[in-house]
Amino acid sequence: MTQDNSDAQSNVGSPAPLTREQIEALPEVLNVEEAAAVLRLKVQTLRKLATKGDVPGGKLGGEWRFLKSRLLSLLDPPHAGSDSEVAGPPSSSSVD
Repeated sequence: MTQDNSDAQSNVGSPAPLTREQIEALPEVLNVEEAAAVLRLKVQTLRKLATKGDVPGGKLGGEWRFLKSRLLSLLDPPHAGSDSEVAGPPSSSSVD
């Protein structure tokens, strides 16, 4: 039967999820294929998002490059109320 074969074909182009260890083993500067795997996007989708400026990256020698740390920060933004977003008490002094 071809049931297994058709199931495999339906997933063609879908990036396989990377483990934490695989992501940590990647270099800091990623090519488009590596970055797409980290974000679990198709390469074509990542190129479109990067071109629009929705994903931080840049072209070097005509090829897209992405910083792994910037991509991971997209996936884990600061949580509301975290220490990094908590402002100190309002200042009572005024500047004239």
